[in-house]
Amino acid sequence: MSLIFPKFENARCRRMTACGMLETNDKVVLEWLTNQANMDARYGVAGRTRYIHVMFGGKLGKHLHVDLAVSEHFGDTPPSVKDKIADVRNALKKLEKEKINVNVAGLFHLSSAELPDFIQATLQVETQVGDISLKTTGGSLAIRGTPVYRLQWWMPTDANHVCVELRARLTTQIQDSYLDECLAILEQAFKALVLGE
Repeated sequence: MSLIFPKFENARCRRMTACGMLETNDKVVLEWLTNQANMDARYGVAGRTRYIHVMFGGKLGKHLHVDLAVSEHFGDTPPSVKDKIADVRNALKKLEKEKINVNVAGLFHLSSAELPDFIQATLQVETQVGDISLKTTGGSLAIRGTPVYRLQWWMPTDANHVCVELRARLTTQIQDSYLDECLAILEQAFKALVLGE
């Protein structure tokens, strides 16, 4: 296995988390997961840096948590890294073909011009109660019938964009395109549900 780390080249997603539980009962795999240290690395394609953080084991010893983000997500303070991307790939290779139940979350940014009507409408709600003003700055929708189950949005303080987060659940296998497939699900849902494409 040669795990592919998402390039985020044509992606709107700025940060993705794939947090899952392996279905294995293999004692060798579970012992390795329990003893494997967390890893942090950076990788890049065409001059654009991406970052990866991986946590192994957890309380039940079956946890695999992967955070991926583009450099723009961190602004002027990129995370520190201590590992090489080849070492991260080699570590994850030990989990090749393992079945995993994973929750995936993706963070997207939208300009006000890109906002769909249903988000735009919620951000315009303001109520005055005496001297107190209440304004909606976010919302959440539950979704059924697709791996994507939640769509949330909010306006960060002092920002000129709206954050949109999509969450999905799936059962899959750790193989070469595992992380790319997780990203593709989020990207497709973002285009369909948010951009209306």
